[in-house]
Amino acid sequence: MGKIIESKFLTNDKVKLKICLNKEEVFALKGHIHNINIIAEDALIGSKVIERGQQGSSKYFTIPRNGLKGCKIPAKKINCNCITIGDKILFIYDYSKHIQDL
Repeated sequence: MGKIIESKFLTNDKVKLKICLNKEEVFALKGHIHNINIIAEDALIGSKVIERGQQGSSKYFTIPRNGLKGCKIPAKKINCNCITIGDKILFIYDYSKHIQDL
């Protein structure tokens, strides 16, 4: 996982960060350098995997209740990004909070 090695507060309510990443993490970005979100591993919300079907053939990630705050219903179209870093796999899902965006 990467780490922030320097931060500087700018005058326009922004913070400039200097980060250090492994090559593996940089390659996982696939050349995208805009709209990057930084996530602190110890600030994540816990979840579970539910198994259904014969011998757990289907697996589902649960969405924690506090992760649904402000959402009227979950979207039918959900985007997912899967990133493998070392011995961890990160699944990042995003969906719209508003019904009209479905």
